[in-house]
Amino acid sequence: MSYSAGYTDGEQKQNPYNLSKLLYYILMATPTDKRLILADKLNSSETNWRANDREKDYAAEVQKTFWESLLDEIGEYAEKGALIGGCAIGVPGMIVGGLVGAIVGGLKSLVTAPFKKQKPLDKLGKILGIF
Repeated sequence: MSYSAGYTDGEQKQNPYNLSKLLYYILMATPTDKRLILADKLNSSETNWRANDREKDYAAEVQKTFWESLLDEIGEYAEKGALIGGCAIGVPGMIVGGLVGAIVGGLKSLVTAPFKKQKPLDKLGKILGIF
């Protein structure tokens, strides 16, 4: 397995190689609730992500991993919201609380660390394939 961040010395240039594969393995070793924070730190230049081994579509796997992390966070907050709403006003509270919790969880996942940059949701949207 080989990876290259690429380089240029003014005369020669080597493009990055297997960055999607490397990112995939980093994400697999990162706790699910911390993965979306990494999305904000990624270089968004498409040329950096093109050259990869053909054994597996690592770009799709990375995208899937980010989606799973987002959905896990939404699910966790939906459960908490449903529990709180159910205790407060029964079944209607569970429904409303679950929806509010899901919205809060989704927003928290998308904006926790990324506020440091101007357009974090655009970058994450590109990675997830939704913008």
